[in-house]
Amino acid sequence: MMKKIILITGLFIGSLNCFAQISDDFNDGDFTVNPSWLGDTTQFTITNDELQLNSSGTDSTSLVTAWAVNTINGMEWDFLIRQSFAPSSQNYGRVYLLSDQQNLEGSLHGYFLQFGESGSTDAIELFVQNGYSINSVARGSTGSIAASFEVRVKVYRDSIGNWNIYTDYTGGKNYQLEATGNNTQFQQGNYIGVKCVYTSSNATKFYFDDFYAGPLILDTVAPSIVQVNAVTANTVDVIFDEAVILSQSNFSVDQGIGTANQIIQDPTDSSLIHLTFNNSLLSGNQYLLTVNSISDASGNTLLNASASFQYLEFSQPQSGDLLITELMPDPGGAAGLPEAEYVEIYNAGNSYFNTEGWQITDGSTVGVLPSDTLAPGTFRVYMTTSNALLLEQSNIPNVRGLTAFPGLNNDGDHIRLLDQNNFLLDEITYSVSLYQDDIKADGGWSLERMDIQFRCSDPLNWKASTDARGGSPGINNSVQAVFLDKIAPRLEYCTLEDSMHVLLHFSEAPDLSDAINSNNYQISNGIGVPKNAEITEGNSTIIRLTVNSPIESGIVYEITVEENFRDCPGNKIGNGRHAKIGRADTVVTGDLILNEILFNALPDGYDFVEIWNISDKIIDLNDLKIANADPLTGTLETIYPVYEESRLIFPGEYLALTDGPDFIRSTYHNSDPATIFYCNLPSYTDEEGIAVLLDKSLQELDRFQYKAGFQFPLLNDVEGISLERISPLRISADSTNWHSAAETAGFATPGMQNSQYQDGSHIGESLQVEPELFSPDNDGERDIVNLYLNTAKAGFYASISIFDRSGKLICRPAINELSGTTAAWSWDGFTTEKEAAPVGIYIVYVEMIHPDGEVIQLRKPCVLAHRL
Repeated sequence: MMKKIILITGLFIGSLNCFAQISDDFNDGDFTVNPSWLGDTTQFTITNDELQLNSSGTDSTSLVTAWAVNTINGMEWDFLIRQSFAPSSQNYGRVYLLSDQQNLEGSLHGYFLQFGESGSTDAIELFVQNGYSINSVARGSTGSIAASFEVRVKVYRDSIGNWNIYTDYTGGKNYQLEATGNNTQFQQGNYIGVKCVYTSSNATKFYFDDFYAGPLILDTVAPSIVQVNAVTANTVDVIFDEAVILSQSNFSVDQGIGTANQIIQDPTDSSLIHLTFNNSLLSGNQYLLTVNSISDASGNTLLNASASFQYLEFSQPQSGDLLITELMPDPGGAAGLPEAEYVEIYNAGNSYFNTEGWQITDGSTVGVLPSDTLAPGTFRVYMTTSNALLLEQSNIPNVRGLTAFPGLNNDGDHIRLLDQNNFLLDEITYSVSLYQDDIKADGGWSLERMDIQFRCSDPLNWKASTDARGGSPGINNSVQAVFLDKIAPRLEYCTLEDSMHVLLHFSEAPDLSDAINSNNYQISNGIGVPKNAEITEGNSTIIRLTVNSPIESGIVYEITVEENFRDCPGNKIGNGRHAKIGRADTVVTGDLILNEILFNALPDGYDFVEIWNISDKIIDLNDLKIANADPLTGTLETIYPVYEESRLIFPGEYLALTDGPDFIRSTYHNSDPATIFYCNLPSYTDEEGIAVLLDKSLQELDRFQYKAGFQFPLLNDVEGISLERISPLRISADSTNWHSAAETAGFATPGMQNSQYQDGSHIGESLQVEPELFSPDNDGERDIVNLYLNTAKAGFYASISIFDRSGKLICRPAINELSGTTAAWSWDGFTTEKEAAPVGIYIVYVEMIHPDGEVIQLRKPCVLAHRL
């Protein structure tokens, strides 16, 4: 709506008609015609419909346009000026309201406004110029233009020489009185114009727009509502398009809020009204404000108007309120989306949030989010500013461009969402495995969170998009499923940051409140409850404890986590709540030995090498390397670190190193999953090779040269069968100290004591039957009889037969099974025909045959009874 009108016809000032008027908004892209500006025209240009200085070097440049007036009584001047630098005595602008000369650089008579001076007290100031002499008429607020600024200015001169200067420092037209003064020295003139004084660095940083010079513009339109802002639940600000007079004004809000009980006009901005209500607004509700009887200074009255507004009470987000719900790491080849990486977040909470200052980061690049209201159940999609334009052109909703945005690695990365206080809102460590689709993992498809109601971060809750475009940014995900996490968290291991700080590495992110509660942790050997517990920055699965006294050398400490300790979904930690910690010692030859090797893996399987800490030292795996060597020359060939980070192996512990830990865990049941570690293992050939264990200085700790012929000779197929060290007391180079893993142990024992282990303390052979009296009635007590066998050497084939007291064969639990130095079998009290054996005395007969011809026969009785 056009707010003002210009009255020209019939306006008389004294006895002189005054019809001269200048108006130029530069929207025609030309300042040489209509009206014509004269002077240093080559030093100016039109940019975005503004007059801009376009010079170079250090100079003084001016433009004028003709404005012949006989009197300036009753005249008004309006214009916009922008200087994108801090003014100084060598860098300032002037707007000449009146000049009798075209040359603004010489002697003249007239008035000008100056924008800039020396020091930091710069103010808008009106001067009168007589020849070369200038004197101040009116000065505005000190420091108001001390820095880069944009201001719209209106000046009015009345019939008795009073000058009134109005300003709006937002560039709008909500003018406030800036300064007043009086001067009647000059009445007539021929020009208005601009003058720029500048050094080379500011030669293009002056802008002017919307010039008007002419008769006073009379106001005939009532004020209107520009904006309504709910400041608190009981206060509302109303902004009008001009200064208003309250008089008999009335303000009311619907939905039972009622009439404002307090109405206050802002002391510095007469267009701003502060309202207070007795009844409280509800966050998220839309309201209607009604205004009656409010006037402007010209007496124009707004009788009845209304404007809608919303009250939003912003909350501080908690963990789980905001979720990362979609990622596009590799957009190349997407069917219906621009080639743009993006991260999508979702407000899963019930509150409104302002995203100003939040961060999306991969640890190296930080993308800072702008001020933005995020309502419950809404999405935002973030990317670079240039990519945001591409997605908006493709009609993708809820897009926001960021000046800086982390690059998403195609093969995996760790992305975190933080609030303005660096509080972790959500995170995802992704890899190509999360796609669960080898084809889509090659690019052109996004990763989507399947269950956005599951507020905990879990890689298993992600999958490749099924949207035909390649992703579903800004809307509900194409992949939707219910995700449940019933897996208990585990304390996997601990490392020492320094003597006063311990890092606890969990299998998944713990519940935040449990993680930072220091009372949930207990450390042995006098340390007790730690002083402090906190989540480490960048990885919520690692908890940093500050202890009360130093961790000392030579002591193994045990850390225990409270049994009610939970993960994010609420699963209690259960049994996986103990771990050791200590200060690592220097490793030397003899501390660690090679203890088992699988060099001829099953088809599509993986090799492994097991090491054993036979010392009383705590050793850091980061100090170790694993290698292979040429079987002919013994020269080292490929060397890899055992572990890229700090991780400890304690006295007596085993560690199985492999390229395929999941395969080894699932294939060999007689193993300890916690001691099977991923390692970039060198290649070990099926027929012959050398495994070498080194320290970080490449000093050898142990070496074993194996051959396929070391396997037990009567085995038909040795694929997937490991070679085990028999005794740690004998050297690795002794080929007789190695034997195939027992069939009864699953042909390998990664991470556990070897099935063929002997420490030299067992002499002779023995057979134990426990319990000697058993009752196979499935009542949970003595239902089976266990048969335990010990031999003095490895490599026996064992057969076990059960006879009744008359010598009749009842069943055979084992027939020619390759046995370790220790082995065990069970009999459930049933015959070979799966019939229940009768009550009575039975004889367990064991016959063992060794390839060297040795035969051992052992007998033991047992009694089968029925419980009453």
